[in-house]
Amino acid sequence: GEELRRQIGAAAYIECSSKTQQ
Repeated sequence: GEELRRQIGAAAYIECSSKTQQ
């Protein structure tokens, strides 16, 4: 589940980043 957790973390990080940039 390491890869899955990494993908979820990346998606959450990208979502947070785009929210912050707005």
